[in-house]
Amino acid sequence: LGDFSKKAGLACEAAAAAAGAYAIKLAVDGVKAAIEDEAAQVRLATALKNATGATDDMIKSVEQQILKQSLATGVADDKLRPALQRLSLSTNDVTKAQDLLTLALDISQATGKGLDAVANSLGKAYDGNTAALGKLGIGLSAAELKTMTFTEVQGKLSDLFGGAAAANAETFAGRLQILKVTFDEAKESVGAKLLPIIQKLVEFVVNEVVPALGKFADFFKPITDAISANKEEFATFIAFIQKYVVPVLVNVLGGAFKIVGEIAGGIINVIGAVVGGLNSLIAGAVAGINALIRVYNSIPFLPNVGLISAPSINVPSVTVPSV
Repeated sequence: LGDFSKKAGLACEAAAAAAGAYAIKLAVDGVKAAIEDEAAQVRLATALKNATGATDDMIKSVEQQILKQSLATGVADDKLRPALQRLSLSTNDVTKAQDLLTLALDISQATGKGLDAVANSLGKAYDGNTAALGKLGIGLSAAELKTMTFTEVQGKLSDLFGGAAAANAETFAGRLQILKVTFDEAKESVGAKLLPIIQKLVEFVVNEVVPALGKFADFFKPITDAISANKEEFATFIAFIQKYVVPVLVNVLGGAFKIVGEIAGGIINVIGAVVGGLNSLIAGAVAGINALIRVYNSIPFLPNVGLISAPSINVPSVTVPSV
């Protein structure tokens, strides 16, 4: 039992260290994702206001719909927003753009074409140019598309591909993709909570620290001005020190410094031997942590965590030169 408890304790410590490392990675990745997500939201909001005259409440509703659509289909919001933005430029209508986005998702899933390419082709078709839509391989020839109104094209595409995205969400691959998107959204939520804290820190540095450093530099300006004005006197003084004072210090005090140096060198070399032993212990602990991380990384649908490396503490040996 004693042996087991020791091993269990080491395993728990290693697991805690791995969890701590992953928590730090989650926070860093989350902040980065939150920053990118915020920028994407601003771009979409600007486009919707300019193209459709959408209000803030309408944009908020659009963002909620994008999140719902992302979690239902497993398509990341960083793909949905540009597609909706492109469609809104052609339709000048939020509701119409959202309807076409749903159709674009179905076509993309059924044909394997990228959502951005499908959305761009639908936008061009809405504008009256169906050539790009005919190149997607959707089962409608260029001749057929020329004779059809966009409403007819939309109806035909809905008949051919409607529900493809929802059907894919029911497959195992689709559920794994939804799980990944759900995890990414959770990571963004973590980052979004941390962003205000980081913003306050940046504001503090800009508003308080930088001006304080400027005042600190001004405090030393009289000293630097005085030194600059008396450079020649300082040069004469330094020459005196080099010619008369330094030889006395070297000859009279050199022996005493040598004795002190030998004592200090011996102490530092002993510390170096101890640190060598600590390096071995640290390397063993890190190996245990990396073993747990490799097990975690073997789970295919979870994001990988990087292995950690053991820090090496070096204490140089000291030799004292003769005086």
